[in-house]
Amino acid sequence: MVACVSAWFGLNLQPFTLNTLRLQQQFATTTAPKAPPGPFTFHKLSLQWPPAACNSGQMTCKPPIPREFTIHGIWPQYSNDNQVPPYNPITNRCTNVTPTPASNLLNELNPILNNLSSLWPNLTDPQDLSSNLKFWEHEWKKHGMCSDYPDQPRDYFNSALQLRRGLNPGDYF
Repeated sequence: MVACVSAWFGLNLQPFTLNTLRLQQQFATTTAPKAPPGPFTFHKLSLQWPPAACNSGQMTCKPPIPREFTIHGIWPQYSNDNQVPPYNPITNRCTNVTPTPASNLLNELNPILNNLSSLWPNLTDPQDLSSNLKFWEHEWKKHGMCSDYPDQPRDYFNSALQLRRGLNPGDYF
């Protein structure tokens, strides 16, 4: 079984209070199943417990397996909790800004590579930079290009790192 913790964050990247979260969830259940095109409402920070993820049978992980929650992603969501689709210049221009291409990520993320490798590793091979970079490129293309930071990948990834540092998921169990 894969353990995953998701938290909802407003556009200012602050956690919603419990009452706000209840209202958000109530609103989400009363809205149409498909969200209209337009700006997203919040970010969802998804964390994973590596020992569970690596023992789920869905992936093969190379040691060392981290013993703390790691980031799986931070995803822009519509108010009904549907994910914003990946950026596409023809079918989903989710931003008026031209997103930074994934091929530029290594240069953009160079100053924060150690933090990313520690808190947002690709569990299949957490010590391998190219493995991690593929994972971050996937997350950038699928979620980051339609986030608040489509042309600032370092800010997008840093926002998730900052949120993760501020959370102790063990406090919620």
